Amino acid sequence: MRVDFFATLKDFVEAVAEWRGAPLKFSISGMFSAPPSGECFYNVEQAATSGAGVDPDMTFLVGEGPIAISARKVAQRNGGALYCVDQLENPEWLSLRLSRVAGQRLLLPGLLGSDSDCESVKSLFTRLRSSFKRKWERIGGYLVGAEAAYLLDHGWRLTSTPKASSSYDLRR
Repeated sequence: MRVDFFATLKDFVEAVAEWRGAPLKFSISGMFSAPPSGECFYNVEQAATSGAGVDPDMTFLVGEGPIAISARKVAQRNGGALYCVDQLENPEWLSLRLSRVAGQRLLLPGLLGSDSDCESVKSLFTRLRSSFKRKWERIGGYLVGAEAAYLLDHGWRLTSTPKASSSYDLRR
């Protein structure tokens, strides 16, 4: 299950502002040199700016309720180990990658999804997707937030990859 979208951080925050379930929690996923503290944030803006800056390819895990983050140790060929926080170790969380600006006037899509069979994850996904559908419009195969639609209407490229020909860009 997955939903692809073009939405600015503002669009995303507005789409989940009326959330009626248990508080959403966001955790940064990826590979870390030390075991992560398991810190979760209660809004995506806080999570996105928790580091020294926002990594444009930053991915989050999204969950609700009393669930904790786990990390698995991954041995490295050159010795040592990294600690991975991902859905393999945390199947009760959704994966979220926000849309991101790449270059001048170019917006790349975001993604919300999971391969988990966990019923709570399926339910959370369905409710978040419904929230997106209520707040955003469908253009082509994407859900598009209001600010992202404004960018599209004002000459920005909304495309799956910066290297793609403009003939593949999202169009109204």
